[in-house]
Amino acid sequence: MSSFVRRILSNSSTRILVLIFLCIVGITGFFLIFGYYNQINLYKTAQYNKLKAVAITTAINLDGDEHEYLLNTYLNKGDIVTREQDSVYSKLYHQLKNIEVDDSLTSPIYTLFVVDSVQDETHVYYGVNSSDDYPDKTFRDEYEKYPDILLSNYETGSTIPAYTSENGEWISAFHPFKNSKGDVVGVVEVDEEFTKFIMQVRAQILWSSFVSLFFILIIAFFIIRSTRKILLKEEQLSRNLKESKLIIEEKNKDILDSIKYAKKIQDAILPSMEQICNSLPNSFVYFAPRDIVSGDFYWYSETKNKVIIAAIDCTGHGIPGAMMSMIGNSILNEIVNARGIVDPGEILNQLDIGIANAFEISTARGSESKDGMDVAICSIDFNARELVYAGAFRPLIRVRAGELEEFKGDRFPIGGGSYHKTDFSTHTLPIEKGDYFYIFSDGFPDQFGGEKGKKFMNKRFKDLLIEFQCESCENKLDQLEKTLSNWKDELEQVDDILVIGFGIHS
Repeated sequence: MSSFVRRILSNSSTRILVLIFLCIVGITGFFLIFGYYNQINLYKTAQYNKLKAVAITTAINLDGDEHEYLLNTYLNKGDIVTREQDSVYSKLYHQLKNIEVDDSLTSPIYTLFVVDSVQDETHVYYGVNSSDDYPDKTFRDEYEKYPDILLSNYETGSTIPAYTSENGEWISAFHPFKNSKGDVVGVVEVDEEFTKFIMQVRAQILWSSFVSLFFILIIAFFIIRSTRKILLKEEQLSRNLKESKLIIEEKNKDILDSIKYAKKIQDAILPSMEQICNSLPNSFVYFAPRDIVSGDFYWYSETKNKVIIAAIDCTGHGIPGAMMSMIGNSILNEIVNARGIVDPGEILNQLDIGIANAFEISTARGSESKDGMDVAICSIDFNARELVYAGAFRPLIRVRAGELEEFKGDRFPIGGGSYHKTDFSTHTLPIEKGDYFYIFSDGFPDQFGGEKGKKFMNKRFKDLLIEFQCESCENKLDQLEKTLSNWKDELEQVDDILVIGFGIHS
């Protein structure tokens, strides 16, 4: 394969041109072949209809009694040697001849009759015909290679499929005629030569082929010229793309480096698992950002003999979500650690005010902010043996002695959005040894996957929590990771994922 051809095939535009050219050639060839066979079939259908009509008309007008008289009078081949030897034969001949001439047939009309021998053999013989050449040679001459359809449709009539003889290709139709008693005494067969028309159609197709080839060559000339221009542009474009690729790769590396550095910053503000496990030994955090950085984050603090832990799902993910998470983390630190507020409902009230204040500048500039976050926050007092929970669109789940119970938060978020808000409510729950609690974002239940590509859903998520209730926190985390991986399979992760589990160990 030459280098020019390889270059053509490697370029999508030139491949399209070549494909268009091949399509033109293919379509032209298809229509030439289709036109050839279509003309032949249309002509063949018209001729069959004509032959059937002639055969039926002739059979109706033919006197079956007179034909039967000839068969009963002249029992052997050669008994009739001239048309004028018998007036009945002459009458039938002239009748067939007139129809042949009137319908412009190219072949004589003739009659056929069947004789069953004593050995159960069937023989077909010629009767009267309208030929001028050999009337004395055909009467009672045996038709040796007759088509099967002649016998199967002897009493109803039919057409005979096209066949080829030493004189060309022919089509035929036949129809029975009867005597005065209603008995079939023979059939009238009408033939038409098909060869001349086939040759005529072939000549037309050949001429059309030459004309088509001329135009195809002209198209090929312009396609080759266009292809050369495209290849020259491609070379220039390829050089430009290589330069642009280097620039994009450099910019992309800078962006990724920045995002990775942003992840280090986000990781730095998240509480360490060591810190959480000191107060909540039987705990885990499943944290899986969709992108490098996350809009979900978890928050932890110990103050006034209380352990406070929260799962927060900020609006968006990636860089915007991560920036929201840093704002939320900062405000929570200020509310709890600086101002000493430990009631979960009041923490959410103050967080809502803080987020609204943080986005006040955007609102003042005329773009109403819908940025906010969904939160589930718990305060655990081991001395009082109680857990206080508040939620903004995120629930708390408790598993106790194999029974799962869900506590729902308020139906409005922290921050923006068109909601009628009241103060966030709190739920105070007594805790017992062996209780296990879960707070989480909507990333896990909303993940698409499975055989039908649907969401995991909350019910399936709850069933999963009950299923591994007796496992250690390490195994719980492992089961969550494996379950999600198997569920989404090759589908992309659609959102950040955060699941926090903690148990009451004493």
